[in-house]
Amino acid sequence: MPYQFLNNTYSKIIKDDSRDRLNIEIGDSKQPDFYPQLKVMRWDNEVNVSIRLLNNDGNTLSSDNNKIFFSGKKQELNFYELLDNKKCPEGGYAFDVILKEKPLINKIEFSIVSKGVDFFYQPPLNTEKLEEGQTATETDIFDKNGKVVAHCEDNIPGSYAVYCSEERINWKGGKLYRAGKVGHIYRPKIIDANGNWIWGDLLIESGLMTVTIPQEFLDKAIYPILIDPEFGVTTRGGAGRSTTNERGQLMTLSEAGTVTELHGYSKASSGTVTYNMAVYDATNGNASPPTNLKGYTAGGSINTTAGWHEYAVDSEFSLSASGYFIVGQASASYSYYTDSGGTTCGKAGYTYPFSDPHGTSNYSTSYKISLHAVYSTSSTSTVKDIIGQGFIPFRR
Repeated sequence: MPYQFLNNTYSKIIKDDSRDRLNIEIGDSKQPDFYPQLKVMRWDNEVNVSIRLLNNDGNTLSSDNNKIFFSGKKQELNFYELLDNKKCPEGGYAFDVILKEKPLINKIEFSIVSKGVDFFYQPPLNTEKLEEGQTATETDIFDKNGKVVAHCEDNIPGSYAVYCSEERINWKGGKLYRAGKVGHIYRPKIIDANGNWIWGDLLIESGLMTVTIPQEFLDKAIYPILIDPEFGVTTRGGAGRSTTNERGQLMTLSEAGTVTELHGYSKASSGTVTYNMAVYDATNGNASPPTNLKGYTAGGSINTTAGWHEYAVDSEFSLSASGYFIVGQASASYSYYTDSGGTTCGKAGYTYPFSDPHGTSNYSTSYKISLHAVYSTSSTSTVKDIIGQGFIPFRR
């Protein structure tokens, strides 16, 4: 679909799906002049993020079918859509800043304005607390035998995951909030005219997004150099973690409903993995095992293609407006996807099939797992706009 151009602003519908509509705007439709700004709007603008380059000298605006250009004496900006790829798995949008000469300082600043979202910094994997015998790099965690048990692409460390700031419920026939992830701002790569490159440091704080370029790189670079902030519109977590253990999610529903579907973003290590899932009432607390099994499926499967997989429940089951655990067990090793940024606490020590999802020992987690349930309601009241965002992994 081509861009629409009106009032010095380009706009485009990236996803024209009433359940998952995604629009972008280049410029600022509220201003008479063009501003170098990218605005991403999800779910009919329920949430949005606007990123605008500050201190630019652009004065010439042009475009072709695929790119928008804003050029000045010292800088040039290119805006363009990103297709699905390994490092941006569900597509996205690029906002390239080209410096034609060495800048006076090594920081590029953008204003960042948002509605209804939070930004979660994604630290390198080698900063996590490792289990006995594990080793790690920025992008991989290895077990004692050298097997990769967690992996992320190299644009994830130092990046920011963007999530809804309020809970959003996935209800049948409603919008596809999934796990509540709006998108991902990847750490930028800086490339000079000879192809030499380095990662920039990304910081989002107090309404500013700052890219810091190592001064040594600027001093030695052959100009022009390119800085490539990218906004991925992905709905999955940025890190894949291999396991055969149980996993779960704490759901907090805004009102009572009936669960109709369970979904998770994952992939099998090889072949096809059967994945069993269940939902437990969490209202009886952690002191004793829950006795209220709400439902389960034994027919869900995961193949080697990463993606959202549906695990149809054996029969629909009702939930009151309270907290619930989604728990599960795979028949073989698989990878589930997470982002850093959770603030909840889980329990370890229960056994399959679902004898005690609370277990006996506490441990803290900072993961948001790409896992969610879909429910329906016969209520005539308005369903709160929002998803289960307290994500808890369970481990033996």
